[in-house]
Amino acid sequence: MLFRRGGESKYAEMIDLLGRNGGPLYLAPEPARAERIREDYEDVRRTLFEERFVGRLVRWAHARNLELRLQAHVVYDPDQGK
Repeated sequence: MLFRRGGESKYAEMIDLLGRNGGPLYLAPEPARAERIREDYEDVRRTLFEERFVGRLVRWAHARNLELRLQAHVVYDPDQGK
């Protein structure tokens, strides 16, 4: 239910060499259900990353009077033209 054809990369959904752009291709027999499960999985993963990695890093930096800057990379969004 969690696995997508093309792997974990969100870029796999954007690269469509054969012109079949149909969104995420889940390997489960029920794609709509798999997509909802995947959303829950990604939400849990995001929460854990924020709490256990970023949160710890922020606390560590503040305890040492350091400034911390995190910057995400930019992903092309065809709907936004960016």
